Amino acid sequence: MTRIARIARIAALSTLIASPLAAEPDPQPGIMEFLSPNRIGTFLANGAIAALRTQMEVEYEYLATDLMRGSVSISGVTARPLLAYDQARQCVVTVDRAVINTDVAKPFEVASELNVNLIGAKATAACLPRDVAMGLRAAGIREIDLDQFKIRAAYIYTTGETSADVTLAVNDFATLDASASGMILPRLGQFGPGEPAFRVMRAVVSLKDQGGWQKVSAILPPRSVTLQPSAISAPKP
Repeated sequence: MTRIARIARIAALSTLIASPLAAEPDPQPGIMEFLSPNRIGTFLANGAIAALRTQMEVEYEYLATDLMRGSVSISGVTARPLLAYDQARQCVVTVDRAVINTDVAKPFEVASELNVNLIGAKATAACLPRDVAMGLRAAGIREIDLDQFKIRAAYIYTTGETSADVTLAVNDFATLDASASGMILPRLGQFGPGEPAFRVMRAVVSLKDQGGWQKVSAILPPRSVTLQPSAISAPKP
């Protein structure tokens, strides 16, 4: 065997030995990766958004789910609801970031809880009924800027009590805090069980003025302006 033939044979053997390693394809994902909790959570979240799109236009920039912790985070949301009084389709709602937390990882213990937190939400005045929107425009408010909107709802298994806490903060206008709890009770009708009743056990509402009264008072009749918030909250002698 000549020297040139020997060199060619060695090169061919080297190519055959190295080629399986070089051409080895990327490993295919296993079945457990397809059934991972986060994949399932993302699928369910996108399914819910697809169902919501039958009622309004919805777009978002980023979506993240953590099914084991029961959390969904979505950012860059733009929604255009279909409203009967908004024929010009000027209602637009935007949300910088929305976070939904549940206790799905530890259900059926004492209570089920749901937390919704919207940060940087904005809505045009056209999203409100025309009478309200016209009043806001007269006060110089073209857009409702929500600094924060938080809802916490819980259902207690042992007693059947349902509670809810809401915080609504509108920039340069007011902050509303509300808390309530109650129970659904069966009620006997004329021909057996009727429509259930709801027993209110607690209801507290507080409103903190942050410049809203000054804007609203500008469009109220003169007699109404004399009634200041301080006079409403002041105790009677």
